[in-house]
Amino acid sequence: LSTQHRLSADTTQQELEALVDQLNDDTSIDGILVQLPLPAHLDSRPILERIRTDKDVDGFHPYNLGRLAQRLPVMRPCT
Repeated sequence: LSTQHRLSADTTQQELEALVDQLNDDTSIDGILVQLPLPAHLDSRPILERIRTDKDVDGFHPYNLGRLAQRLPVMRPCT
């Protein structure tokens, strides 16, 4: 089962961060994937770093990238 959150193009950084926090705290959510690229007014780095490492489906969090480079991934990205 998957859930999509289609946000408007004028969503603020704070609104997107709040949604990520909500998804991080939701125990029924196993993984979070942020569709990139984000609109120009949004900074993807803090968004990707905000995703809990155990819910980071893409493996873009710096912790997960480091683990992947060490061949010790928490979760293997599909690509």
